[in-house]
Amino acid sequence: MKGLESIVRSERGFTLLEMVVATGLMLAVTATIFQMLNPSYGTFKAQPETADVQQRLRVAADTVQKDLIMAGAGMYSGQMVGTLDAYFSPLLPHKVGTVSPDPAGTFHANPQCPATCAEALTIMYVPTTTAQTTLSQDMPTPSSELKVNPQPGCPTSGSDQLCGFKEGMRVLIMSPDGDYDIFTITNVQGSAGHIQHRDDKFTTHFEAGSWITEVVSATYYLQDDGVSTPQLRYYNGYDTDLPVADNIADFRVEFFGDPSPPEIIKPYTGVATDVGPWTTYGPRPPELTGTNVDQPFAAGENCLFKVNGSGLQVPRPEMQTLGAPGTEPVLMPASMLTDGPWCPADVNSAGDALPSKYDADMLRVRKVRLTFRVQVADATLRGPAGTLFRHGGTSNSGTRLVPDQEIRLEIAPRNLNLGR
Repeated sequence: MKGLESIVRSERGFTLLEMVVATGLMLAVTATIFQMLNPSYGTFKAQPETADVQQRLRVAADTVQKDLIMAGAGMYSGQMVGTLDAYFSPLLPHKVGTVSPDPAGTFHANPQCPATCAEALTIMYVPTTTAQTTLSQDMPTPSSELKVNPQPGCPTSGSDQLCGFKEGMRVLIMSPDGDYDIFTITNVQGSAGHIQHRDDKFTTHFEAGSWITEVVSATYYLQDDGVSTPQLRYYNGYDTDLPVADNIADFRVEFFGDPSPPEIIKPYTGVATDVGPWTTYGPRPPELTGTNVDQPFAAGENCLFKVNGSGLQVPRPEMQTLGAPGTEPVLMPASMLTDGPWCPADVNSAGDALPSKYDADMLRVRKVRLTFRVQVADATLRGPAGTLFRHGGTSNSGTRLVPDQEIRLEIAPRNLNLGR
């Protein structure tokens, strides 16, 4: 009997209390294991996103830097040899082009630092090209056709005398006085030396001998409406407007200028065969008794220089001294780049507004500071908006965060610093 009782007792199994205790222990151990694995999962998810952020940061910085280094490169064939900043500013703090441009002379301010930072930058330069020549006849305004001289190196007869110019090419026309316009070629008649273009509303009269060349006009700007994915975009001033990189949380451009106002190196006497340089920077003023018929300035004056009581051409008072000569370039605020004087002028001699005007202080630019900030694309890896995140996300775990990354570059374009 005792043996049977022993067998029955041994088969009773676990009590309810024992099952609860065992289950609790099992859950505690399982939770500990998952807690140990969770950071590894977060790290595994964050690492490729971090690499993607760094790659987009490199793409954005390299793309803008390559064009900015070339800023101001000028023609190198024929009589006009030199950088563009001897005639007009090849850098502008706003969007330029035929589609949704910013108003001329404005500063496309970055809302994070509107007093000193722009979030748009237009860069102009002459690329390696054979498309370089001069007008053979005065160009009336308005005009839809230009008469130009045959190019050196092209056939002297036949239909290919303008062998460098092609339909759809963006072209710069400019004069020694600092007037300029950019347009698009629609037809090339090489045998007649004709170039037709679609931008016929020029407000400046270009005389025979004015230079014409292929040009690159590259605008980089931040598109961020707070709703869609923020992008750094590229616009060629005509028909191409494409994203450079997505999730660019911030793009800042700051301009540093020559501390000294412009000075006359050699007065221009009106003799066509004379060569410069005429000024330390910027376009030459006309001879003391001469005027530019397209600019509303007194004799011997332009947007940079005026004639004083002694009959000398001196810098306009708005062109302030920012520091000792030869010292480091000085940061120029937005207020300084939007208060005039305006180059080539605010209006032409007929009173028409110039669509290509810019503040004369842009001619001082010697260095540009670029700031790029990139965010992770996945909002679940971004925390609340603040120091680490320009745009907040949904993450509430410190193990699943990929902070914004930022890079700052200071670039001194070589063509804006020649001889300095």
